Amino acid sequence: MTATKKQRMMTEGSVLGGLIRTALPLILANILYQSFHVADTLMVGRWGGDTPEACAAELAAVGSTGALITCIVSIFAGLSVATAVCVARELGANDESEVRKTVHTSVCLGLVGGLLAGLICGAFARPLLILMDTDAAVLEGAVSYMRAYAVGIPANILYTFFVSVLTARGEPILHTVCLTASGIVNVGLNAVAILVFGMGAVGVALATAISQWMALLVVFAFMIRRTDCCRLEWSRLRFDGRKLGELLSIGIPSGIQGGLFAVSNVFTQSAVNSFGEIMVAGNTAAANIETYLAVIQSGIGNAARVYLAQNFGAKSTGRVKRVLTVATALATGVALATSLSAYFGAEQILTLFAPENPEVVAMGMYRATMVLLPYFLFGAVNVGTSLLQGLGKKLLPAALLIGGCCVLRVLWVELLFRLFFATSPEVLYAVYPVSWAATALAMYIGVFAVYRQFKKQTELSAL
Repeated sequence: MTATKKQRMMTEGSVLGGLIRTALPLILANILYQSFHVADTLMVGRWGGDTPEACAAELAAVGSTGALITCIVSIFAGLSVATAVCVARELGANDESEVRKTVHTSVCLGLVGGLLAGLICGAFARPLLILMDTDAAVLEGAVSYMRAYAVGIPANILYTFFVSVLTARGEPILHTVCLTASGIVNVGLNAVAILVFGMGAVGVALATAISQWMALLVVFAFMIRRTDCCRLEWSRLRFDGRKLGELLSIGIPSGIQGGLFAVSNVFTQSAVNSFGEIMVAGNTAAANIETYLAVIQSGIGNAARVYLAQNFGAKSTGRVKRVLTVATALATGVALATSLSAYFGAEQILTLFAPENPEVVAMGMYRATMVLLPYFLFGAVNVGTSLLQGLGKKLLPAALLIGGCCVLRVLWVELLFRLFFATSPEVLYAVYPVSWAATALAMYIGVFAVYRQFKKQTELSAL
């Protein structure tokens, strides 16, 4: 299929079929990536130490850093959302000159953002982990893991910018190929680091960093060999002032949104840390299950965003409405099916992470019970955010997400939980469904209002 046909696929033909064709490679790539990450965690949990207790400590060290690393990376990787939106919109309007400016300015932005994120993650690992009340028993391991992981962050963030271009163009297959190859390398290096050299969590982090740089090199080589307007050319590799301003106007709210969302998870992780090492280990194992559900919803949301942006750029009101309806139905149906399946298999999955430690499994089930069953609400939040971004809204989705999933969570954890229910993990984990429900409702009220405004403006301009 030629690039032109791929582009037309988003503005013509079946919306459901097109969304599925675009989302499936993204979902597959993310599932593969998550599977390799889960393999990392499994190796640490099973063979990261000489005893079950030592393995649990290594697993807790990895889990203690997750929310913090995600917070730092999300702030900068969130800027890549602007790349996907702008490229898709410009392709919908058949403006190849603007596409070229977006691509090259985005690459420069991704490079700078990646270097900053890696520096912050590595240089401030210890004070940030101390602020999170990380258990003293796992602090040193967590600091070492985070610093080793930081080596691969610049590659990871720049890679997301390239993938945003490919997704907007309707070419997500390369993403799947890159992650498959790098993931296989990652698992192999993990086995060597843990089983041969006994490096534990630090070995896993270094293996991940190497695989991230490998994925970047592959996609970079592909981008410089392209022949269309998305080709990466050395002579064009610079910041375009106007385009940078446009990208930042979309990307900064998205980055802040992702960062603050992750900050709220940092507060939650800090509360989990207060229960001790076993709870942290169980929480880490359970969170791995949820990540599979999250990446599926992310794939649907990313597909919906670029589909909507192209049709928004083409000013096709009927098709924009169709994308809104179909994407919502698809995300809700898939979320219900996957969350129920995950819940009923949760205990067996958790046992894989800690086969000789039933206490870790029991602690993981606290989270699984409270979070997996209502996980379809997260799907509504995710796709609602993507739809608003595809409709050209910069600040609204960020504001709604900050209010519903950030401010509400922080207040819940710091006031309700810490002051009145500090010994109840059920109350702590209830923050997730409550915040998802509030945010999803606000998102879809916003989507409805923005679409009505878009339709009215388009009809008036046609007169």
